[in-house]
Amino acid sequence: MSDRELVSRLMALPVWGEPTGFRVAKVYDSIDSFLDTEQSSGLGLDLFIIGTELVSEASMKSLQRIRDRSGGRIVFCGGEGDFETARLGILLGIVDYITASFESGCLLSVFKRISGSSDADLRSVEEHVTRLTAMFIKREDELYELMEQLSGFSALSSVIDRTVRNVFESLDWLDLYLNEEDFLSEKQPDLCEQKRMFLMLFESRVQLDPPHSSALDKVIQYIIYAPESDLRQKNLSEELHINRSYLSTVFTAQTGSHFVDYVTRVKLMRAAWLLRNTNMKISEIAGRMDYKDIAYFSRQFKKVFKITPSGYRIPDDYDFNI
Repeated sequence: MSDRELVSRLMALPVWGEPTGFRVAKVYDSIDSFLDTEQSSGLGLDLFIIGTELVSEASMKSLQRIRDRSGGRIVFCGGEGDFETARLGILLGIVDYITASFESGCLLSVFKRISGSSDADLRSVEEHVTRLTAMFIKREDELYELMEQLSGFSALSSVIDRTVRNVFESLDWLDLYLNEEDFLSEKQPDLCEQKRMFLMLFESRVQLDPPHSSALDKVIQYIIYAPESDLRQKNLSEELHINRSYLSTVFTAQTGSHFVDYVTRVKLMRAAWLLRNTNMKISEIAGRMDYKDIAYFSRQFKKVFKITPSGYRIPDDYDFNI
């Protein structure tokens, strides 16, 4: 069986994503090509499946670098191994050897060993993702309690990753304000930070789309899908054929925010996304958000983000908490 056929068969097994929480990060054609990439540190990777044709005395140092720098576990995969391959595997401390006739059970066994999970644990990943996603979408405060309960769950990072992906798929307007990858484990240095970022994402979701009745649905949806449009109350009332006084009264009563304050926050959160993800001038961004006075825009931005627009844009490691 060719290397390409082996990889195709491996990736076709119904074990990736659900319900195990494990997914394929990337496929490399050589050990050196992996080490030469930005992923050479192996951060966030739990398992390396390495074809036996790449295993030799000459590649041993590279394999040791992968093991030592990443902390990830190694599995050999390929044809029936010979004594030399077995010897090198022992030296590396590989967790398993999968032959070309592998099936789903082989990988599930490996997953359970490296994560310390039982079959029940793997099933519970799916249950936690489903429950957490539903709470997030419905804006339920019980989400905080559930996150606390899951603190000791071994696959929590995977649960968060999958929930984030579900959320961005369900709330397709979110990527106008936030980047999905910022909340995934690949971008976070540790689980504590990933949890903090996830809760920040939930809070941002509630700020952008606060609890409300169906009477305000079209108003909220119009605003969050079009933050760069003219969102003055008078114009919005005419556009959506809603009594202006009624809109003002009902909006405050249901969301707890004045209409103007809500629109300001939405526009500034969109402005923050443009600052981080484009090279547009600050004056241009202010104009797109309907601010004719850049000084006033800067004051409003600092009031919300505790930093000026120019300061917000500069550092990569700034804590963009709202």
